[in-house]
Amino acid sequence: MAAGIWFASADWRADKAQAYDVESRELLKRRDVDGGYQQARLAYAISPEPDRALSLGSLAYLRGDYQGALDAFGRADGNYAALGRAAAGAQADEAAYETARDELGEPEDTVVRLGLSHAAVDAADFPTAKRLSEGARTIVGAYPFVLAESIENPDRTARDLRAVGRTVPQVIHPDPTVAAFLNELTAVPADARTEIGAALRNMAAADETFSRRVMRGSLLLGLDEFAAARRIGVTAAGRRPDYRDAWNLRAASDLALREYDDARRAVDISIELDPGFGYSWYLKSRLEEAGGDRKKADEYRLRAKLLGFVPPAG
Repeated sequence: MAAGIWFASADWRADKAQAYDVESRELLKRRDVDGGYQQARLAYAISPEPDRALSLGSLAYLRGDYQGALDAFGRADGNYAALGRAAAGAQADEAAYETARDELGEPEDTVVRLGLSHAAVDAADFPTAKRLSEGARTIVGAYPFVLAESIENPDRTARDLRAVGRTVPQVIHPDPTVAAFLNELTAVPADARTEIGAALRNMAAADETFSRRVMRGSLLLGLDEFAAARRIGVTAAGRRPDYRDAWNLRAASDLALREYDDARRAVDISIELDPGFGYSWYLKSRLEEAGGDRKKADEYRLRAKLLGFVPPAG
């Protein structure tokens, strides 16, 4: 009798978990990532299969819960799970990124290789990004290579950028949640060519490698690669604590990541180094705005304008 009840319960759990799977994917189709994640959690709780862990990790990544993604991908199997750990680790845990990167090595699977090259950009691991993306002929494939090469030879990199195809292919996977994660990981901003081209021209005019590296950090910031930009800012400010632009890069990336206390410390150091630089005061105004002090935000924004900085529209 007990065995019969157990098998009946197992059948019920399997059916219920599949129903949650279906609902999770329907919610994802409607762009309700949080709702899809909650349904995926229920499905995994009832029937904790590795494939469901992969789906759960993908949805956690899509909602910006990188620690949750690391945990879920850690309960899944295969190269896509390792790629998930690399991608989430690049955002939240450098050691986890490095472990997953080393586990994957030189992926033969084209999608895994592409994804790992983009995760390497997020981790500011440019040697890996360059190695995995060299020779790519589309903007999505070449994006990591172009960023990795940007400071070494900006003129040649600009030519390489113009030569790659404009097609933005969609990554396909049987599980739509995993496909959505892969496409998010390998996404290239629509204005990437324009942003990169302008940055490369500035880099070509700079005669110091250190300055080019900080410029690359600013480029990454403009491309919404906030974690990578912050890593570059932290390293640059540590090596050259008297370099104003390194501290502003730290402040801007911390601001984008909503690390307001760190951003405030960084921008105050920048202003102490050069109180006449308008961009620093603009960042300070953004911080006051984020903290809800509209009066101070307006005051600092006006100061930035008076010092010659023109705030971006909007």
